[in-house]
Parts: sequence; structure tokens; C-alpha cells
Amino acid sequence: MIAMLAWPSISETIFGFTFLSRRIVAAVLAVTQTAFVAYSSIVFAVLGLRALYFALEGLVDRFVYLHYGLAVILLFVGAKFVAQGFGLQIPIGASLLVIVSTITVAIVVSLIATRGQTAGRTS
Repeated sequence: MIAMLAWPSISETIFGFTFLSRRIVAAVLAVTQTAFVAYSSIVFAVLGLRALYFALEGLVDRFVYLHYGLAVILLFVGAKFVAQGFGLQIPIGASLLVIVSTITVAIVVSLIATRGQTAGRTS
């Protein structure tokens, strides 16, 4: 019984990268127009974390500053690529620290800003 329950998660993890094919991305985008939901569903399908996706789906309306945090991360990654072109190497630990702290700050600020709201409702 446990093997039957675990098999879908195991197979999603093993074959997760096949979910990134164009057909699956198009199918996800056909279901939702929210970029966060589309990206997170694809990533969580690859990681086999479908239950976590459903838990976060209700909170997506409260993450009002997450897109700013993701923009900062994209700018950091771009700056890191440019720096590498000039021979400057940024350590992996420093990169992970910047990424994790940026996401954490964006989520905490978002949750503080939407403190009085319930998930799924903005007022």
C-alpha cells in the first residue's frame, strides 16, 4: 500500500524533466493565466511536491511583493554573469545567500503588508 502511494511521487521525480516539454508548459498555461501558479506548478511537478503546490496556491494573493524579489534575483544573476565575463567569480554560497535572503525578505514583507487579509481575497 505504501509503495502504491509513493510510486506517483517517485515517478514524477524520476521523469520530472519530461514535464518541462513544450506540451506540458502549454497545458499549464492553458489552465491558468497567473505566471506564479504556472511556474510553481511546473517546478513542483519536477520536484514531486504537488501537495506543497496546493498549500501555496491559496497564499499566492498574499505574496504581493514576490515579483519584486524575483526581479532582484534576476538582476543579481545577470550581474553575476557579467562579472564572470570580466573574470570575477562570486562564490556559490554567497549567491545562495543572496537568493534565499531576497525571497525571504519579499515573502515576509508581503505577509506583513497583507496581514489583515485572508488568502484568496484582496481588499
